[in-house]
Amino acid sequence: KDPSVLRAVAALYRDSGNYDQAIATLQRVVRQHPDALADLGYTYGLAGKKDEAAATYSEAANRFPKQAGLQLSAAQALVTVGKFDQANSFLDRAASSDANNYRLHAIRGQMFSLEDRNEDAIREYQAAIQNLPQAVPEGPLYPVSLHLSLSEIYRRTDQTPQSNSELQAARTALNNVPGTD
Repeated sequence: KDPSVLRAVAALYRDSGNYDQAIATLQRVVRQHPDALADLGYTYGLAGKKDEAAATYSEAANRFPKQAGLQLSAAQALVTVGKFDQANSFLDRAASSDANNYRLHAIRGQMFSLEDRNEDAIREYQAAIQNLPQAVPEGPLYPVSLHLSLSEIYRRTDQTPQSNSELQAARTALNNVPGTD
């Protein structure tokens, strides 16, 4: 019944791809320890249960409104299911603590891109790339992904030189990832 042990067990299930068991274990933990909601939201996301991930991350973000990372995770999950208005409220909360956060700009860029607000998306992706730290928790391919997303928007808006420049930046970022060919 120790929540730390149950979270570790859930992580083991999650790492082995047994998402249903991980979810069931985390649901037991969350009842008494709502700080495990983020783990549950993450696990729902890995299991492909996007609506449940969005609802769980939203609950976590509302319970812990000062945690910018949770606000961004909730916003990302909501953008994934097309709930842009709700995502905006979490993005605004996150912006109040760090208006230059790269994830904040990347999520806004993704949302604007999905809404065909191409100029806004370009501006946000550029800000995300500009504010990237040396290493990001999302992994070494995250910067590559940002450059590719920006390249695609440039391509859609017939800005070929800028698109090619972002493709080259993606190649360069990919070449800097150890062990890639």
